[in-house]
Amino acid sequence: MGYYVTTTEVDFVIEKDKCDAALAEMKCINGPEFDHLKNGGSWGPDGVNEKWYSWMPASFDEISSIAEFFELLGFEGNGEDLEGNFALGFYESKTGDEDVFFEYLAPFVRSGSYVEWRGEDGEQWRWLFKDGEVITQKTEIVWV
Repeated sequence: MGYYVTTTEVDFVIEKDKCDAALAEMKCINGPEFDHLKNGGSWGPDGVNEKWYSWMPASFDEISSIAEFFELLGFEGNGEDLEGNFALGFYESKTGDEDVFFEYLAPFVRSGSYVEWRGEDGEQWRWLFKDGEVITQKTEIVWV
């Protein structure tokens, strides 16, 4: 089970001088004090045994770059722009906890960046990054 999504357009950049800080933030939110944000885990007779982010390894603290983080998250075709900044690729899989990661990444993302999504049921939305925040925008189709 799960809800499948595809990115339809991506213009998302983390400038090279912010990549290390962005990676450090991702490692930080993997700590137990952020378990309330994690939707994956294992449960036993006494309740939750362990928590992790959906579709991510329980511990991704060994990764060494923001590009590697996004590969683990499921993004493909990531690279660098002409200035050596991180440029996000595309995504086509089940949703997990991407919204949590992108919320915490927003302060490191170039303002004006965006990721457009389409769900398996045709729903469309865009995450716009502006002044250190992520804004979820809905689409409205008007037939004329």
